Amino acid sequence: MAQPEDSTQARGRVPLLVGLLAFAAATAIAFGRVYQGPGSSLRLLTAGLAAVLLAAALERWHVLLATLASAAGLVLALGLLVFPETLAFGLPTGATFESIGRAFAAVGTAAAQHVAPVDPLPPLLLAGVVAVWTASFAAHALVARAGSGVLALLPAGALVGFADVVLEDGVRPAYMVLFLLAAFAMLSTLGLRAAVRWGRLVPWSGARRWSLFSVNALRAARRAAIPAALSAVLLPWLVPGLHRPGWYTIGGSGSQISIDPIVDLRPSLRLDPPRELFTVASPKPAYWRMLALDEFDGRRWTAADLRVRNGAPVEGGTTLETSADEGVPFRNLPVTVTIDRLGSPWLPLPFEPVYVDVPVDGVRWDADLSTLAVPELTESDLEYRATGFLVNPQPSQLDVEFAGDDPFYMRNSRFTRLPADTPRELFDIAIEITKGAPTPYRKALAIQDHLYAFKYDERAKPGHGSNYLLSFLTETKAGYCEQFAGAMAVLLRALGIPSRVVVGFNEGTFRPQDKRWHVTTRNAHSWVEVHFGEFGWLPFEPTPGEQNPTATGFTAPIFPGDPPPGSGTDPRTGGDSAQPRGNQGEQGGIGPGELPEPILPSSVVALVALVVAGGLVALAVAVPAAKTLSRRRVLGRAREPRARVLAIHEVLSRRLADLGMARGPSETLWEFRDRLRAEVQLPEGALERLTRLVGRAAYGGAPVAPEQVGEVARLAREIARDARRSADRPRRLLAPWRIGMQRRTATAERTRWATPARAWSAARL
Repeated sequence: MAQPEDSTQARGRVPLLVGLLAFAAATAIAFGRVYQGPGSSLRLLTAGLAAVLLAAALERWHVLLATLASAAGLVLALGLLVFPETLAFGLPTGATFESIGRAFAAVGTAAAQHVAPVDPLPPLLLAGVVAVWTASFAAHALVARAGSGVLALLPAGALVGFADVVLEDGVRPAYMVLFLLAAFAMLSTLGLRAAVRWGRLVPWSGARRWSLFSVNALRAARRAAIPAALSAVLLPWLVPGLHRPGWYTIGGSGSQISIDPIVDLRPSLRLDPPRELFTVASPKPAYWRMLALDEFDGRRWTAADLRVRNGAPVEGGTTLETSADEGVPFRNLPVTVTIDRLGSPWLPLPFEPVYVDVPVDGVRWDADLSTLAVPELTESDLEYRATGFLVNPQPSQLDVEFAGDDPFYMRNSRFTRLPADTPRELFDIAIEITKGAPTPYRKALAIQDHLYAFKYDERAKPGHGSNYLLSFLTETKAGYCEQFAGAMAVLLRALGIPSRVVVGFNEGTFRPQDKRWHVTTRNAHSWVEVHFGEFGWLPFEPTPGEQNPTATGFTAPIFPGDPPPGSGTDPRTGGDSAQPRGNQGEQGGIGPGELPEPILPSSVVALVALVVAGGLVALAVAVPAAKTLSRRRVLGRAREPRARVLAIHEVLSRRLADLGMARGPSETLWEFRDRLRAEVQLPEGALERLTRLVGRAAYGGAPVAPEQVGEVARLAREIARDARRSADRPRRLLAPWRIGMQRRTATAERTRWATPARAWSAARL
């Protein structure tokens, strides 16, 4: 049993504890600049102070017992600071230990993929908390137990030096001064504690015991310490290379990049610059699917056999079974995939694969989840072939009730199961969103469209659990793809509709030079698959701004009897839609037999042209007239609905080209959409809806309804009008006479017409 401490020793402990707390705080702050945002430094500061206080409370315990107790405190700190959603009444649970284990396993991969300063991702933040906690506890043990202040500086100094090495700005004087002052305070209090234990420092009774700078016995130490501290602060500025970038960068240009489907996709999405993962030689764009997650435990989506260790072996060229029955409408999509930097056990494939040829041993296939996996992570230059079986049913074929004995619709099946503690509010939200939707198909569309009206935000707080989804659906209404997919799948299961979350990539960027789709970390994506009887699993897209190019026929349908745009009623839900995908303004649409109004020349520009020369007058009249006639001819030749939709989009592209926003020769519909969205302020949802409908007409197999033609014409007119309003004045004035101009970015155009003199010179030409 520990002996009671005398008053002299107790007086020495207080200043030492203050010095250790200051030292731990300075270490956490100096090391915290490895992470982005002040929140990370605050968490590290909390961990360092807590470690010192706990060590001080356990100072009189045996060192082994104190270490075990500190380890228990570290687990609690990790739960509170890194994984608070896994705690129960503030205490760690099994989910806490499971999350800590997964994060520890992912530390190496996350460190190899990110460059400091990094986002506070769970694996990286966990490593930082452990490092600061351990360094703070070790500093207390070395100082308070062993009385060695010099050794106590080593762990903390290593952390501060690590930050100086990996960060591009290198040594930062403010952090260095803070750390040195804290170290000096700790060493001074250690010396004071030793002096106090010796007894009274001077023989007279009136001496002040606690003043470090008034004790005669410490004057020599003070005279030596102050110049040493000043030298430590000033001399490094004379060292060559102090202001050069850091010596080492976490990650490397040649390292493989893994996508974690369980923890978080956002780290991959926010890599800057994006890293290319693989390329696909494919005649058409598609989503490249890796794996499906069919189990939701209330905290995250996962799969029982995640690495497909129990799957069927696949050797050489192999034909695979699909979830769809024979006789359903489909088309084949042959592709060749070449891995670049993707390090993954799951192979990206078009959904649903019916043939694969992978030159690797040990490949296994999970038919239930349509997932193909290799024994080890994929390596650079791996090339394999596959054929996708693209099911393309008519909306009317899906818009039916299914038999009650369908195994996928059985109560509590693996694809409809939710945890027993799922909040009742999620069931109520699902019922409210789909109120009036008569079939599972329309319920799925209602949920998809409801989520599509939310905001896409990669900076949203990470989270996948039931409570987070409830907050996402009722309060924040902003997130990234994983959260949209997880929310839709949970809402579908709440209605008894079989669903699962899918992880993979969107189509990427097509490069005509090599005729391949290039997929980068920015293309990592998650969506939802819903089971529809004989048609098997079909993809749905709830994430705003995304659209699966192979699924537009049934994910953006127009049903007979739909009310005209602007009525405020969403036909897929049977109720009022808060924010449908198409613009619901009050402007009238363009009918199938009408033309968009031609852009008329400005009277000011026409007057200037008349004054300059009669020849310019003729040219000024002839060019707009010729362009108008050409566009009328394009529309006049388009007789049937599909051709007319494409013709309207062609006319819109020409009108945008007049404003310097031409669609590039190799630009896909979705790339064109993304660029316009970045350059032009357009009606909310109009560009998204137009791209979906034109994509359906261009790539879908379903017939195009006349109502769709009218909606496309209306959307095209709105986009052209708003694009003209968004353009700067010189471009609006010169738009009718722009001929054969190459597409320029908005910045380039502003530079080109930066002065009135340049605009006048261009008008003369």
